Formats: sequence, C-alpha cells, structure tokens
Amino acid sequence: MEPKNKSQNGGSLRSKLLTTAADIISRQGLKKLTMRALSYQVGVSRTAPYRHFKNKDALLLAIAEQGFNELTVRYQKINRDTSIDSFSRLQNIGLVYIEFAIKNPGAYKLMFGHEITQHHRPAKLRSAAKETFNEYLAAVKAFQEDINMTSDDYAILSNYSWAAVHGLATLLVDGQIHVSGKKYGMPTLLTDDKLNMIGKTQSMMAFAKQTLTNFWDVVLSGVYSKGSIASTSSQSLSPPLVDSS
Repeated sequence: MEPKNKSQNGGSLRSKLLTTAADIISRQGLKKLTMRALSYQVGVSRTAPYRHFKNKDALLLAIAEQGFNELTVRYQKINRDTSIDSFSRLQNIGLVYIEFAIKNPGAYKLMFGHEITQHHRPAKLRSAAKETFNEYLAAVKAFQEDINMTSDDYAILSNYSWAAVHGLATLLVDGQIHVSGKKYGMPTLLTDDKLNMIGKTQSMMAFAKQTLTNFWDVVLSGVYSKGSIASTSSQSLSPPLVDSS
C-alpha cells in the first residue's frame, strides 16, 4: 500500500515521526513500534525515517530527548512566574510532571525506563535531562531558602519529592491506582476496574493535586516539629539528583 503523504519537509517530518512514534508506544506498546510501521502511519516511504534516525534505538533516544526538552520549557515557565510563591512553584512543577506523564505515557516511560539506560546515552540527551532536573532542583532550592531549611534538607527534599511525584505519576499512568474523588485511591487490582485512562485526566489530576498537598503537609509538619528533615532519618544524606555545576 502506498504511503499517504510524501510532501512533508525535513523538519516537520522529523517532528511528525517523533510524535507518531510516541503515540504508537502509548497505544500499542514498545514492541509494536517498528520503522516500517511508523513510516506507514505517517504516510511516507519506508526509507524516509532513516534519513532522520539511524535505527529504532536512535528514534527512541530522540523521543526521550524531546520529552525532556518539553518538560524543561514548562518548568522554566513556572520557575519564572513571580506572581506565585516558591511553594506553589514547586507544587506546580510536580503537577506538570504528572500531567506530562498522563498525556504522554509513551514518551514518559522511555524517559525513565530501562530501554534508554541500557544504551549509550548521547550528549544531547544527557544535556536535555540535566537541564530538566536542574530546573526542578532550582524550584526545590528556592523553596528551601524561603523556609530557612538547611542545605542537608535540600538534598533530602530533592529525593523525597521526586520519588513522591514520580511514584504517583507511574501509578496513574500504569492504571495501578483506582481514583475515587480527590482524596482516595486504592490498588486497581482490588476493584472491578479495567485499565482505561480515556477521559480520566481531569479526575486523575485532581487526585494528584490533593495527594501532593497531603505529602507536603506531612513533610513540612516534620520539618517544623523536629527542626529539619535530616533529623527524622538515621540514613546518610543522599546527594542532589543532578550535579548543578
């Protein structure tokens, strides 16, 4: 069968290939993504994708890189919003992370999955990921300074908050948590629900917002009652997620 459209220029074709490939992964899974299937879906010749990506692995790395770039842009917009306080910025960055995961599950799973880490990570991908996490760390740092937390707390808080946000995002994307209203969630396995995220973004985001609010309430209550996060743990401090140098 002939491809649908052969008239796309290089820049728009590359973008279309990335978007379509991520969509195939989201809907059908990584194994269903082949260069041949992608070319047919986009409507180009079978050789067209190879003008932009050496092979499937190169395509996957590019999807992840684009995902980090998109997250960075959103993080920068939040971090530069002086109309809200540092806590709101940190909260919003967590919500943007979760929203991105829900709306782009294919790209999200690649960005934080073993398919990427088991391969050589090119400099452009590493740079994109570092920029994303440094924007996240900047939000944590600003919040830490506003409430007079120690530098040790900053290191721990960076890890705590990312673990909470990423864990919640993954549970929602994988359909492993059944959302009932804004406050309650339970393992989907214990319900009669089938995995279906269609039309549920709004309810999942409302649940995510309430859950993150509860998380921060617990964390901050520990800070104010004991003086620091570090004092609640006997473990040695972990370094920040990304070297900010």
